[in-house]
Amino acid sequence: MQKAALWQTLGIKPTRYSRRFHCGSDPLWARQVPKPHGELDKYLAPWIVRIVGNAHRFMYLIGAIEIVAGIVVAVKPRWGAHIVALWLLGIIFNLLTYPGFYDAALRDFGLLLAALALGRLSEAYEKA
Repeated sequence: MQKAALWQTLGIKPTRYSRRFHCGSDPLWARQVPKPHGELDKYLAPWIVRIVGNAHRFMYLIGAIEIVAGIVVAVKPRWGAHIVALWLLGIIFNLLTYPGFYDAALRDFGLLLAALALGRLSEAYEKA
């Protein structure tokens, strides 16, 4: 007699949860790649640096917020996906306000589309 896998015993659909994990972990892994401390500050537009003062400390705060956002997406994807989408809009706006980071803005636009797709998918699965 063959044992059933844990996901079969619990009645979990693997593609649904793997998608949720993948999209929920994207904000965690896409931004938290170890970088030299001096490199993080260059992603902030100069006008934001003038407002916040210490860009280095502010980037650590942003990193903590993105970790929390990734956890929210993993736990409650219907709401978390839309929160991450709004957060990514802010990042895209920041990156487009000065030259040199249009490639990062385009990457974040792709993540924005993925977050919106996850939000729509989770709405469909929640109703079912």
